[in-house]
Amino acid sequence: MSNILSENGIEDVQTDDWYPARPFFKAVQEIASKAGDGTTFEIGRSMGQDVPLPDDVSSPHDMLSQYDTLHYDSYRNVDAQSGRSIGGYTYERIDATTCRMGVTEDFPYHTGIAQGSTEGLTSTITNGVVRGKEVETQPTDAQKNPERRAFRLSW
Repeated sequence: MSNILSENGIEDVQTDDWYPARPFFKAVQEIASKAGDGTTFEIGRSMGQDVPLPDDVSSPHDMLSQYDTLHYDSYRNVDAQSGRSIGGYTYERIDATTCRMGVTEDFPYHTGIAQGSTEGLTSTITNGVVRGKEVETQPTDAQKNPERRAFRLSW
């Protein structure tokens, strides 16, 4: 993986550093095409397990309902006017231990990253097993930014 990042101009990766988004998007897409869905999911899962939890988070629902904002805040110099979309997440609470998550059409990564990261984050919060199952997508924002993929998480 570090070879592909390096080929895309991202070298000597440090956990707390910032890197240009475009080369990272390209590297992740290349990794996904070479490694396949399972590996891409595991990369996302690992990323989710590394997300720092805010002090006010007491449940997976607390965190996952904020995941779209957290995703947006993990980028610099990106806004709706810039035309540089980073996609987003949708969230719906189903019951005490289940929710429905979606990833929007303009999400720049393989969607396995999205499902893996939400499952990894949820497993960290619960210290338990999380099950994800793909479900039908739904229109969002009056079809301005429909979901590309959706999944149901249970813990």
